[in-house]
Amino acid sequence: MLATFNFIVAMFITMVLILPLMKAAIRWSFVDMPAARKVHSVPIPQVGGIAMAAGTITPVILWVEHPVEVVAFLLGVGVILIFGVWDDRRPLDYRVKFLGQIIAVGIAVFYGDIVIQTVPCLGLDQSPYAVSVPLTFFALLGITNAINLADGLDGLAGGTTFMSIAGLSLLAYMAHDQTVLLLSTAILGSVVGFLRFNTYPAQVFMGDAGSQFLGFTSGILVILLTQKGNPALSPAMPLLLLGLPILDTFIVMAQRLYEGRSPFALDRNHLHHKLLSIGYDHYEAVVLIYAAQAVLVTGAVYFRYYSDALNLLLYAGFSAATIILFSALKHVRWRTHGDTQSPTPTLLTRSIVRLKQSGALTHYSKLYLSVFVPVYVVFAVF
Repeated sequence: MLATFNFIVAMFITMVLILPLMKAAIRWSFVDMPAARKVHSVPIPQVGGIAMAAGTITPVILWVEHPVEVVAFLLGVGVILIFGVWDDRRPLDYRVKFLGQIIAVGIAVFYGDIVIQTVPCLGLDQSPYAVSVPLTFFALLGITNAINLADGLDGLAGGTTFMSIAGLSLLAYMAHDQTVLLLSTAILGSVVGFLRFNTYPAQVFMGDAGSQFLGFTSGILVILLTQKGNPALSPAMPLLLLGLPILDTFIVMAQRLYEGRSPFALDRNHLHHKLLSIGYDHYEAVVLIYAAQAVLVTGAVYFRYYSDALNLLLYAGFSAATIILFSALKHVRWRTHGDTQSPTPTLLTRSIVRLKQSGALTHYSKLYLSVFVPVYVVFAVF
């Protein structure tokens, strides 16, 4: 019951905060301007991350017990939010941004003792701090930046992370890990509240504050669940749960290095850029990435108790298939729908637009909340 309450409160707070934050965004210079490597053509407020963080933190502070791991989680989120908001207000050098992430991860590792100690596939079983600490830093910094870099289309980072956290919530529920369940449902609620304003065409962006917040919290929760909550879960399973943005980042950085450029250079080589370049429209690109993410998350849940070797093999197979597919499409210069500049909306796009214009989603969402919330309160009281 408390997990459901966390979800509702986080969603409500996020939705309530976004509108006034959007109005203040111009005055505060929290606006993402159009640029060559971006797909939007008008300035968009990027205050969604602030609203999501507030929506998540509030129920966690009020209703979740505060063992040292949760305190470290909150402190780390605070650091991520400070540097993220700073970056959204005035773009930071990547080294300053990286420093903020290192501080946040350091709090989680050294204060919260949130570390990766057991990875059987690497021959690590209760590994010493000299091994587990660098490994944890690498993992948390990696997933934080992977989700940050994958935030390139309306609804993309929010939707894919929602699937990952939803899978994590289900695993926490099945493992009876109350702490991870309550933290993850609060994040889920805030993401749903944000997506109400972020689906294409977006009214608001999450900004660096939001994408780093989602990446950092996802990594922390995965470690808590697999290393502390239920050690029987495969430590390699998170590769399936969070692996799509990791794969995307790996492909992009490898391509930059191969071309003799900095791995941190800006370009249009992410998976969503590649889908757009071969002719898919915005809706289609997002739906295809959602589908791939759904496959990986389903695999993570289904194969959670299988060997690390199998989980690694599944992820390696998915990664290899993705790399080969895009390499082949680039080689043959294939284009979907023929003319990539065709103004005719596809069937999928027309269907989604009609659904949004009908107001059915808004109507049934309001109906659900107006019925479910009072019923929930009655059952919670009695």
